[in-house]
Amino acid sequence: LQVNKFYYPWLGGVETTVRQIAEGLAVRGHDSRVLVCNDVNKAGVEEINQVKITRAASWGVLLGMPLSLDFFKKFKSAVPTRVSGRQNEIKEVDVVVLHHPFPPGFLAAALFKSKKMAVFYHSDIVRQKISGWLVRPLVKLILQRADLIFCHSRNLAEHSTLLKPHLAKIKVAPAGIKLEDYPAPQSPDSNRGDYGEAERLVAEFGPNLVLAVGRLVPYKGFAGLIEAAKAVPGTSFLIIGSGPEKDNLLGLIELYKLTERVKIIDAVKDLRPYYRAAKIFAFPSITANEAFGLVQLEAMACGLPVINTDLPTGVPEVSLDKQTGLTVEPGNVAALAAAINKLLDDENLRAQYGRAARQRVEDCFTEEKFIGTVERELSLLANKNKQLVSS
Repeated sequence: LQVNKFYYPWLGGVETTVRQIAEGLAVRGHDSRVLVCNDVNKAGVEEINQVKITRAASWGVLLGMPLSLDFFKKFKSAVPTRVSGRQNEIKEVDVVVLHHPFPPGFLAAALFKSKKMAVFYHSDIVRQKISGWLVRPLVKLILQRADLIFCHSRNLAEHSTLLKPHLAKIKVAPAGIKLEDYPAPQSPDSNRGDYGEAERLVAEFGPNLVLAVGRLVPYKGFAGLIEAAKAVPGTSFLIIGSGPEKDNLLGLIELYKLTERVKIIDAVKDLRPYYRAAKIFAFPSITANEAFGLVQLEAMACGLPVINTDLPTGVPEVSLDKQTGLTVEPGNVAALAAAINKLLDDENLRAQYGRAARQRVEDCFTEEKFIGTVERELSLLANKNKQLVSS
């Protein structure tokens, strides 16, 4: 049973991971369940792709968190309880996986102790400093109780003050993508429709396109990318996403007189043509809210060199500096502009990084490898649980 704020069709990096795990385990024959909140006052139970989904009713969302009492009722009835002796040792669920950050899930786990519990630690709470400190004792308690902790990168495990005391029970499970959805450039599938659409995008935006993708929120660093565009003449910039920062970013584009070269469009269903049309993928996040960046993998699989930032998270572990792209200091606009200019000016270097980027995804970041790691560790934990009960 995975426990998280939301689930598909709600879009987000954590939600994508929860869905990958849920469907990946279901395909492999496991009883895969998810307990999440709805963003409206309506509860429901459904099944999508063999995954059993329970959605708790909520009064809405505040500071990114659903407000729901129904969630606690459903958690109590869904999890196996930790009791002494042999009776009631197993109900229906072998392992509960809590996704962090989701304080209500951690509070529920503190109130209703589960037998075997894993935590998937996606990121520290950075932006909400006050609320982050308020829930810190709760997070420490659950991490202490957890039998297993997943995170996407060794970098995060070693830099997070909350994770450092628990390195012995941390399993690094790098995120992955379905490689078959992103055929390599010049592969036998290169006549797919997304290549034709890419040609249209090149005609629209020009041959030198820098692409960025993500929610329009401050920590993504798009304000710095727009400012950097001033120092990169003759180049188009396209940011794909939506969010509360959109008006501010559009204002910056006008302020810097970049309306002809810098565009923002809403999220699109298929990003592949945009990856094919671009010369560089920019991932300029500025705080540790950015834990990994799945879109880096997508761009790399399409043969794009990446410019990312040296955050204390998995971001610089995905695309490696001077191997699959360039890594710059977070928030350093001059360094970001210099990196973009360097790659635009050197076609051979771009091609070298692009080939290495594709190879790195093939070697390290496939969905199959990711689900395999999670399945193996959860199965070991579940089997330990059953052995304890039988003894």
